[in-house]
Formats: sequence, structure tokens, C-alpha cells
Amino acid sequence: MQKVLIIFDGVLDLTKGGAERFTFNLACSYRRLGLEPIVLGFDQKINKIELYKNNKPVIIMIPTIKVIGRSILFKKLKYMKLLIKLIEIADIVHILYGESVPHFISGLLARFLFKKKLIVSPLASISFIKHHSLAKRFLSLYLISVKLLLTKIANLVHVASLYDYYSLLKINKNIIVIPHSLKLKTEKNNKAYNRLCAVIKQRLFEKFKDKIKICYMGRFTEDKGAKVLLSALEKLIQKQIKVILVIIGSKRYVLRMFKSYITSNLNIKYFNIKNYIIMLGFVPDTCKYTILSECDLGVLPSLSDPVEAFSIILSEFNFLGIPVVASNVGALKFRVKPYAGILVKPRDPEALARGIMQALQLKGKVKRLPDTITYEQEVRLWGSALKELLKS
Repeated sequence: MQKVLIIFDGVLDLTKGGAERFTFNLACSYRRLGLEPIVLGFDQKINKIELYKNNKPVIIMIPTIKVIGRSILFKKLKYMKLLIKLIEIADIVHILYGESVPHFISGLLARFLFKKKLIVSPLASISFIKHHSLAKRFLSLYLISVKLLLTKIANLVHVASLYDYYSLLKINKNIIVIPHSLKLKTEKNNKAYNRLCAVIKQRLFEKFKDKIKICYMGRFTEDKGAKVLLSALEKLIQKQIKVILVIIGSKRYVLRMFKSYITSNLNIKYFNIKNYIIMLGFVPDTCKYTILSECDLGVLPSLSDPVEAFSIILSEFNFLGIPVVASNVGALKFRVKPYAGILVKPRDPEALARGIMQALQLKGKVKRLPDTITYEQEVRLWGSALKELLKS
């Protein structure tokens, strides 16, 4: 059985976000195609190698030293030796995101020393140069350099959206577009999940039947437009529009952002706004789609291009026929069509509030986006791509 080494600079925690979910789905796709995936992650919080071999796929974590969230050095020489050994035994090396020194070293070793097939997924490619933070724009020169160099030497370049496709086509012609997929989980016969969904619907949504239910999913952070959304919500409340904001994601981020928003807006009627927000915390996938189907629209108010390299959340809203209001940034600029949602100016609460009202006109009329695909479709697309790669 051929081995695929997937190198990911992070921890494979499926509760974190789209990047982690993409990594896991990719590994599962390789397994479905008859290959043996090994996921290699880098983590600064550990001091020894950690192996999770009961997982499917196998996950190996190596301790690294990170700067601004990216690995720059291995904590010990033996960890570097392990990386080299894993590359040597692999048939294909797949580097995800390509944002760190170990990624760059891995690419050079795989391509030129061991002559392995090298796949690179440099998602968000050059978009970091358009980051809303000037400091991060400057620091992004290093990230972009690593991404572009890996793109240049790869046998195959994978992107999830046309945003990256058009940015990278001149550097490497061997480029494929495979969107991130939805791995739909249903537990129709699971009584525990059915009860959980019923309780949430009864206690929360039935109580707010007469209100517009706006859903936000994911990390409720400033980069993702949390403050802009809170400001837009405040404007809608002031206009006496009956709305309720449903937040699915870690409550820790939500509470932290509340505190920051209140500190910078001392005139806000916090307790008034708090009454218009439902914090659900992390919701299992098996129950999430039932909850989402009760919402009227979704919001994606991210601040700049690199924050939205693809947006699996957009796919989830679209799959369920929920209209979206999204910032005109990153992959969202290419993905959101007039029959699926409204694009608005980023960092503009007034524009977001107007977009929310406009998007309501799409309720019941949303059509499926061409890049909203299921896990089964992703497996087939990777099967075709690998067939061509191994043939060459």
C-alpha cells in the first residue's frame, strides 16, 4: 500500500476550524482511495513526540518552536531526523498551507533528495499581502515566499477556490481546483442527539419565532469580523428590527470579544444587546445541521482576504439553502453568487446591516453553489487527480 505523508503545521483538532476539517477529510479521502495516510503535525506545546495510532489516519505530533504561530525550528535534532525518515518511506508528500520553515525543508527533501511526488496546497497563497493588519502584511513576505517557492517546485498544486487558482497559475501550470467538502453526519436513530436537537429547538428557537434568526459559526474573533457584526446588530436593534444572533462556536471567544467590544464602545447598552444573542457553544455535527435549518440567514463578516481562503461554513449554509451575507474578501469574492447571498464592503457595520435585510429576500430561493460539494465528490476528484499524478 502506497503511503501519503500529509504535513500540517498545527494540531488536528476538529473543533477548531475549516483548516483542521480539511486536513482530516483529505486524509480520509486518501484512505478511501487505497493509500495509507500519515498526518504529521507540529506543536509548540509538547516536549516529546506524540503518536495517535488508534486514529484513522495515524497522527504524529512533533515538538517545534513557533514564532507568530508558525514553526521555525525543531526542539531537538532527533525530531528533524524523524521528519527525514517519514519523507523517505512515503510515496507521496502532501504539504498543507506551506507557511513554515519545516514545510519548506520538507518540500526540498521530498522533491530533490528522495525524488518523491510532491503535492502542495498553498491555500490563501499571496492574499496575506492584503491583510487588514499592517504589521501582518509586513511579516507576510516570509509566508508568501515559502508558499510560492513550494508552489514552484511541486509536481501538483492543489487549491480550493478560483482566488488561489488565478494567483498561482503563472507559477505552476499543474494546478487543480478541489473545493473543501462537507462530511455530512446524521444520527437519525441516535436518541441522545434527537433529544438534544429537540431541546435546543424548543427552548431557543420556538421562543423567538417572530424574530429574524442570524447565524454566525466558527471562531468569534476580530479577524472574522466579530466586532463589525456586533455593531451591525446594534444598528438593527436601534431600528427596532426583530433580530436574534445565534453564535455556534467556542463561548470563550465570544465572551472575550464581548469584553473587548464593550471596552471600546463605552456607550453601548451591553445588557440590551446581550438579550439579542444566543451562545450555543460547540455543537456536534450530528446536531448542527438541524439547528442551522432553523436560522434565516448566515453571516461571514471577515475583515480581509487571508481570513477566508475558502470558507467551509459558506458551503454549510449553502447546502441547507440558507442565504448568506459575506464580506467581499478572499475566496468569498469568487464563491458567493447573487443566487446564494449578498457581498458587502468589509469592516462596514452599516453595509453589513443593510446586507442582512437584503439577504432576507433570498430566503427560500437559494441555489446550490458549484463548489459546494460533499465528501463523496471530493474523494472522486482526488481519485482522478492522483491517477494523473502517478501516471506522469
